[in-house]
Amino acid sequence: MTNKDKSTEKIRELIGTKKVYRVYYTISEELHCIYVAAYDEELNNSENLMAFNKIESYVGKHIYITVSERGSTYPSEDYVDFEWQDDFQEPDDSVKDYRLRFVKIPIKNIEFIEEQARWEQQRMESQVVHTLSDLLKGNKKIYQINYFVTDKLRSTYIIDDPNVLDIKLTKSGFIDLNKLNIEIDLMKDNKIRSCYQWFDKFEDSEIRRARSYQVTQFKIRVCDIKNVSEIRGM
Repeated sequence: MTNKDKSTEKIRELIGTKKVYRVYYTISEELHCIYVAAYDEELNNSENLMAFNKIESYVGKHIYITVSERGSTYPSEDYVDFEWQDDFQEPDDSVKDYRLRFVKIPIKNIEFIEEQARWEQQRMESQVVHTLSDLLKGNKKIYQINYFVTDKLRSTYIIDDPNVLDIKLTKSGFIDLNKLNIEIDLMKDNKIRSCYQWFDKFEDSEIRRARSYQVTQFKIRVCDIKNVSEIRGM
C-alpha cells in the first residue's frame, strides 16, 4: 500500500460518506476559503451562523536525498517537517493524516459553496460519464453562469434542464446548481504518455475534447448571478 493509499484511507475513515466542499466567505471584503466535510442536507441551513467541520491536513515537505545501500548510492525522495495545514490537501504521498475542526461562519458572509471534485475512482464511477450524449440525457443543456463575488465577475459552467433552471432562478437566497467538471489530458501532444486531471475552470472548446465529465454541487445566491447563457454546439 502506497502512502497515497494510506492517506486516502485516513480521510475516508474521518469523513465517512460525507462529501468535501469548498466554502468561500468574506472577511472585511476579502475572500477566504475553507474545506469542509458535510452531508448535502447540512448545507441547507437558514440560521444566522452556519456550522462546519473544517478539514485540516498533516503535510510534510518534499525533499530529495541520497541513499547508500550495499555499496551502491542512488537518489531518493522523502518527506520531513510535517505540520498541520489549515486546508484540505487531496491524498498523496506527502499527507500523513487529517483532522476536523468545528467552525461557524455568519451566513451573510458566505459567498458560495462548491463540492470538491472526486479524487477516488471507485467513488466517482457512479457520477462520471464519458460522452456528451451521456452528459446531456433528457433535455439537459450546458450553460455558462457569470456571477459576482466581492464585486469581481467570475464564471463557471453548469448543466441543467432549461425548465428546472428557470424555476431555480426565480427563487431567493441560495440555490443548488450542477457544476460541470471535465477530465483533460495534460500531455495530449505526447503520443506515448498521458496525464489526466480534473478541471472546473476551462474554455468552451475544451468541453467536447474532454475524456470524462463529472457534475458536482454548487450553491450560490441568486442575487449574485449576473447572467446565464447556453453553450451551443455541444
